[in-house]
Amino acid sequence: RSPMQLLRQARLAEARSRLEAPQPGDTVTRVALDCGFVHLGRFSQEYARQFGEWPSETLRRARRRAAALRGGMTGMVSTAA
Repeated sequence: RSPMQLLRQARLAEARSRLEAPQPGDTVTRVALDCGFVHLGRFSQEYARQFGEWPSETLRRARRRAAALRGGMTGMVSTAA
């Protein structure tokens, strides 16, 4: 692998990590740009090729999981004395 391929893989891995644990206000565009991608269409294609899903799917799943965890926690009642 060339140094550029290794750098691209590292950037894709960083993008995936950020999309799986998004901060408030994170978007696919913001994450892609922050990780050094300037051609967003190419980023999405490379991401899908590497991880088997579109970056928007990763972000959507992470947000749903976070919402479910928050929703599950709000209904909990503490039994500690």
